[in-house]
Amino acid sequence: MYAWAELEEPWRVALELAWEAYLAGTIPVGSVVADSNGGVVARGRNRIFEAPGHGLSGSRLAHAEVDALGQLPVTDRYRDHVLYSTLEPCLLCTAATLLATVGRIEYAASDPFGGGCSGAIDTAHWRRSAPEIAPPLGDWPGGLSAALQSAFWQAHPRLRRADEIVEAFGEDARRAGARMLQLDGSAPVLEEALPHLLDCL
Repeated sequence: MYAWAELEEPWRVALELAWEAYLAGTIPVGSVVADSNGGVVARGRNRIFEAPGHGLSGSRLAHAEVDALGQLPVTDRYRDHVLYSTLEPCLLCTAATLLATVGRIEYAASDPFGGGCSGAIDTAHWRRSAPEIAPPLGDWPGGLSAALQSAFWQAHPRLRRADEIVEAFGEDARRAGARMLQLDGSAPVLEEALPHLLDCL
């Protein structure tokens, strides 16, 4: 069985935000920034397919990581902080982490379609100040994140490149996502929905 209570707080909050995004009908990615003690100091979720009104909502820039990083005051530096994301940050979010001066990136699942953490960035600023990038967390949080991605894109086949994205996440995520779409009702709190979601994996 899963160990929700044993997950570090930043992971729990990020997963809750991904679930909130999923229920809101946008791409299910959640992200938080945690300080050197592991305390969450900023939180964000994807808002691309939401109506304008909250930050960058309704724009292609409304990524979960940008939503969280944008809350950090410019008066400080954050080299001892960590950006947590349920999905591998794209190039936009990886660069935003650098510019926000956050020192480390951790993510639950790789993004085989748009991930930006495994490529090579070679600029003087990147070489000087790049955040450390951890390997994906994997395990059930990674599996859950990948399945939620697949479920979202399967539920929205008319969105541009939906089929390609589902294919990129692979057959296991596709099957799990399809099972998630068959669940009756959606608990608004992730911890309540989690046993049913994990049965789909």
